[in-house]
Amino acid sequence: MKTVFLSLLATLLLLTSCGTPLPESPTLESQATWSLIGPTKHYGQRTALAYNPITGKRVLAYASRDNKIKVLQQTKFSWELIGDIALVDPTHNHAVPKIAVDSKGRIILAYKDNFTIKVKRFSGSFWVSLNSAELETYHSGLTWHSVQLVLDRNDNPIVALGTLGDYFIGIYRFNGTNLIAIEDRLVDARPYSRNYAPALAVDSSNQLVVSWQSYSFESDTININTQRWNGSSWSDLGTVFSVKSTFFRSHSLALNSKGHPVLAITRKLAGYGDQLLVYQWSTSGWRQLGTSSLNIRSTSSASDPVIALDHLNRSVVVWKEMDGTNGSLFVKRWDGLNWVLLSDVPLDVSRSNNVIDPALNISSTNITVSWAEGVSNLWEDFPNFTIYAKQTVY
Repeated sequence: MKTVFLSLLATLLLLTSCGTPLPESPTLESQATWSLIGPTKHYGQRTALAYNPITGKRVLAYASRDNKIKVLQQTKFSWELIGDIALVDPTHNHAVPKIAVDSKGRIILAYKDNFTIKVKRFSGSFWVSLNSAELETYHSGLTWHSVQLVLDRNDNPIVALGTLGDYFIGIYRFNGTNLIAIEDRLVDARPYSRNYAPALAVDSSNQLVVSWQSYSFESDTININTQRWNGSSWSDLGTVFSVKSTFFRSHSLALNSKGHPVLAITRKLAGYGDQLLVYQWSTSGWRQLGTSSLNIRSTSSASDPVIALDHLNRSVVVWKEMDGTNGSLFVKRWDGLNWVLLSDVPLDVSRSNNVIDPALNISSTNITVSWAEGVSNLWEDFPNFTIYAKQTVY
């Protein structure tokens, strides 16, 4: 009888661990402890994170309420300002800075100012422009709308740009003097398509991977396109899915240890809120990680996902999930079979606040998440939000 009971118990435990998690109560939770890096006295939005391999510390960039891009460096207990850039455009909430640190510890920023893309490198005391006049004025009558930044294995910055009007994607690499076009008109093969929201990554063999969203006027559908650049040509990695435009939201890109793309995607499912799903590419195509969405509650809407791989090749995702009128931040990690919630409570400082603009960075010892948080849901109040960051140790 005891043997039968133990067998039934083992079967029950197996089904529980491998089955679909209950949307209202995640089945797997980690006991990870998150520590606030602060206190902080920085106010703004649009956070971005990077890891400095020389200092072993994080750097954080954000668009401040006094119309600057500010760059902070993590100290033992808080953040210190190491540089800032004044913006020409008074609508600084459009700046959307992206940040990277090269192998020498030099900080690179890419951001939008007055609908012009700026790329700069910090010398230690001042900012050096890496732009060329070609990048700023190449397409007559068009202005840049979005920017992404990554470094190749030789520390050369690569930026992906989306144009206002969503006509095409432009990709530029720094050659030591200027940013030169790798591809200035990357588009979906479908006719009459709009192309926008690029994401970038570089694999261990220094090949570039780009993903972007495209909208087809003819079919009223949205695709996520993913392609790899081998130095001379693009290879198509296929479409994750094609859905009606009203059912798709946003995506984020990372590469695993094999150089295969992993995408975090939010999309609308009938009868539910916007669901967060993760897909991984292999030589046989795309497959979903897990059998259900990552949402804490299936009826709430997920947004702003950011995905990265840790030192053990496990996907980690941070996202915002609406809880009534406010949003909260959650983090999950893929353990090979299930998505594990890395905190039994949201990361945000106050549940009565709203959170925006999460960023994620992972080293071999810890995970760091940054965001902006405030009491308002109004766009015009976002620049007054407080910048926060938390960290957990493996």
